[in-house]
Amino acid sequence: MDMKPWKVERTSVLFSHPRVVLTEEIVRLPDGSLVDDYLQIKMAEHVVIITRKEDGKFLLLRQYKHGPRTVSLTFPAGVIELGEESSAAARRELREETGIDPFDIRSLGRFVLNGNQGAGAVHLFLVDQIAVNFIVTQTGGDLEEQETLWLTEDELLEAVRTGQFKIATHALALCFALNPGLWPANS
Repeated sequence: MDMKPWKVERTSVLFSHPRVVLTEEIVRLPDGSLVDDYLQIKMAEHVVIITRKEDGKFLLLRQYKHGPRTVSLTFPAGVIELGEESSAAARRELREETGIDPFDIRSLGRFVLNGNQGAGAVHLFLVDQIAVNFIVTQTGGDLEEQETLWLTEDELLEAVRTGQFKIATHALALCFALNPGLWPANS
């Protein structure tokens, strides 16, 4: 089956803020019909960085996240600044949150958060086989208190089973962390 993209006939901005833009689109479907109230949410894209030491342990942060309004396990992560490349954002965020300045970083892909309204995207990255003996927890200017953890694969699986991952993009990163078969061959 040959599926064709929809054609945007017109876009109206309903709400605009530096972090979120809500638009309403009139779109023409491939069969010619019009949808006159298709909402789109534009948000800054962000990075999530899976970091694994030579001994196989993964770097996680335990921190309060206001979106789900609870404490969650997360990988180091953060927003991609305007004009910044996603790999540069991943390096910056890892350095800001942990003091790690990775030599090699691998892209695992870009994923849109909501298939219908957009709502931003996550770029997953892997920093693998690093030799780290300690972490410098950075707190400068961020709203987040965090605890740094190094977890084995079994401990990660137990964290999932006990509901410690509350954010979808970090759960997705966890799936990639535990299954190298998902990693793109050409990255």
